[in-house]
Amino acid sequence: MSSSTPGKETITSKATQQLSRQEFYELVWMRPIQQLASEFGLSDVGLAKICKRFAIPRPGRGYWAQVRAGAKLKRTRLPRPPKGTPSVVTFYRVSAPGERAGNVAHVQLGDGAEAPHAVALWAASRIGAAETDLSGRLLIGSERGSTLCVLPATVERALQLLSTVAHALEARGLLVHVGPKWDHAPEALSVLVDGRLPISIDEHLEQGPAGDVARAVGRLCLRVHFLPYRSGTRSWRDRGRRRVEDHVARAVVFIEEAATVARQIEEEREREEREWLRTERRRLRPKRLRWYGRLLAGYLNHQLREWQRAREIREFLADYERRLPLVARTARAEGWRDAAAAYADKLDPLTRVAWMAKPLRPSDLALERLFAKYNPDRAEREQFHRDLLNPHSSAIPQRSWPRPRTH
Repeated sequence: MSSSTPGKETITSKATQQLSRQEFYELVWMRPIQQLASEFGLSDVGLAKICKRFAIPRPGRGYWAQVRAGAKLKRTRLPRPPKGTPSVVTFYRVSAPGERAGNVAHVQLGDGAEAPHAVALWAASRIGAAETDLSGRLLIGSERGSTLCVLPATVERALQLLSTVAHALEARGLLVHVGPKWDHAPEALSVLVDGRLPISIDEHLEQGPAGDVARAVGRLCLRVHFLPYRSGTRSWRDRGRRRVEDHVARAVVFIEEAATVARQIEEEREREEREWLRTERRRLRPKRLRWYGRLLAGYLNHQLREWQRAREIREFLADYERRLPLVARTARAEGWRDAAAAYADKLDPLTRVAWMAKPLRPSDLALERLFAKYNPDRAEREQFHRDLLNPHSSAIPQRSWPRPRTH
């Protein structure tokens, strides 16, 4: 950890901070959780959730007031972690307020004269096939992942805003393209930032009298969606005299930071999944080796039966050759004999002796592939149960995201 003042540790200067449960426990009991949460760029509720997930006790209500009054209180002992609890707590970098303001000042925004971005051209090409919702807004994009949801009169402004944001993000080194919003629904196309974060623009609805359909009022809202990393969105919208275009620089900085955090979360998830898979393969290895031993024994018995059949066919052909009279040695008889001899060679495993030996202790990956090959139904069932038990297989655990601070 870096130290901003003597005796006070903070993590705002590091890209990623990893702490053991014991280290995190010491920090939780070192100072109030509100102060600690601000150093990690989280809310006190978010940090309390992390403590609960890692089974780390927290000081009770009134603890710090008694400490400031000079009382010496005992800490709650750190319990043993429940089964499946990660051993390392990982935090991601959150910009300090001054640094975030500096980043906003350096965002390059176009003057509107540059060529439209490719994602804006893609959205414009979908206008003709767009459907409308009950409020008359056009749903521009794919059927299950609309990028624009605006009135026809606001389409041009929304496309210009989308193009401006895309150009600004690419100027910061982020890729903005069209892709599937969800892995399980490739037809749900949306505009993605860095291949991970969908962005959209919609027109705000205002509820009328009871029973009336909400109507669009011309105020645009730019949203970034945190799927699939966690539920929720972050939005910037027209408010009073300020238009959403005035918030583009702040939005770009936030999206850039969110994309960095998403990339770090995905890399950590992949690392944890690889580690879990290695552990699972080690657990299954003794059982798979016993199955593999039975497979080798069955393979050897099969080879022995094939060799015996080939030998019997050759003995039969030799006796056939001795007993066949000269007058019956026609071309048809010789052809049949040659075909039978070729069949015996095909059965005989000793004609392929270089391929007979099999490894006695194959790798975990080879064992897994062999098991899936010879037991496809059983392997599929086992894979299903492993996915249920694997905490990293379906979704990334929800984490607290950095919130842009107001200045």
